[in-house]
Amino acid sequence: MKKLILSLTALVVFTVSYAQNTAADVIIKTKHLSTLEAALTSADLMSTLQGAGPFTVFAPTNTAFEKLAPGVLGNLLTPASHAQLVSVLKYHVMAGKWTTRSIVKAIEIGGGKAELTTIEGKIITATMVGKIIKLTDTAGNSAMISKRNKKTSSGFIQFIDTVLMPN
Repeated sequence: MKKLILSLTALVVFTVSYAQNTAADVIIKTKHLSTLEAALTSADLMSTLQGAGPFTVFAPTNTAFEKLAPGVLGNLLTPASHAQLVSVLKYHVMAGKWTTRSIVKAIEIGGGKAELTTIEGKIITATMVGKIIKLTDTAGNSAMISKRNKKTSSGFIQFIDTVLMPN
């Protein structure tokens, strides 16, 4: 009986911790997403990622933000650029639960490329480079998915190595 009680306790603890594992929670807890966290907070979008979703976040790492031209990130974080920051961040989110497997399948169905619509309403084109998924934005910048399928209670996070920019 003691073993059963411990098992039930573990199940309850697991269920509670999973229920609070939103995309926002994962971003906050992941050290190499601290710049994304700061940008989402500045844009007042963190609460959106605490929602039920489902959605998939293409999450630029801190290194991805460091690749931006000097001054770009600082400018995006100013109050005058709030609308542009919101647009850039929404460009990194898609409705639905997209695993890398489902993205690869969409690429195969599309004859080598898939057009993914973000919640910003603009397209990211997905292709394959060997076994790695490459995402290309409307400005021609490319990002590779570097860490795959971080499951959250609201969908998935796909870590990317470059910040994508809508036109």
